[in-house]
Amino acid sequence: MSTAFVDQLAAYSEADWLDAVEDLLPSIHEVDRNAVQIWFRFYPLSLRRYLDSSENLEETLHGINMVGSYELKDQIDTSHHFLYGHRFWKATKCAIQKEIDEYSGETRLTELIKEVAIRIAEKCKVERPLVNAIAAIGVATLNQVGNDAFFATPGETEKQPKGLMGKAPDAIVAERNFPAHWDPKLRIPRGQVVAAASIVSPKY
Repeated sequence: MSTAFVDQLAAYSEADWLDAVEDLLPSIHEVDRNAVQIWFRFYPLSLRRYLDSSENLEETLHGINMVGSYELKDQIDTSHHFLYGHRFWKATKCAIQKEIDEYSGETRLTELIKEVAIRIAEKCKVERPLVNAIAAIGVATLNQVGNDAFFATPGETEKQPKGLMGKAPDAIVAERNFPAHWDPKLRIPRGQVVAAASIVSPKY
């Protein structure tokens, strides 16, 4: 397996990754636009590199008060469960494998992510804005955990998401913006529709 793709990823700083995500935001569907930014804050590259450089990991973790499940390598297939694009994770791993095998030498991080996203979209037959976020997370995960760990996991996800995430992307966005007990047109709780209408109605 060629290491050129992974070697190129290792050349980018955390600022480069955050800039790439920022560049991609306009082309990421709203359903995952906030979530992808949250993910990159949950798993900052600077922290990973800081811990990797530590001579005494236990002491370092104690010094920065790290608790809970923070290792991305232990959550390769689940760290992004809160994204709509999570359902495309197995296809994402396949797309990244293809990109590694056929790496063209591209050095712009945003373009590398887009190339992976194009492969996912074609394989899953979905529009690219729905997979740009998971593509970015996939490439970032590979960068942090390495080839062996990344491809050691099966990449399986829930076949049919339940609850809110089981709905169409636009429906998810609409429900997030307007909870079920709110009227989407008036943007007020349904129980207050009559009262509100009487307040704003002109009097003659």
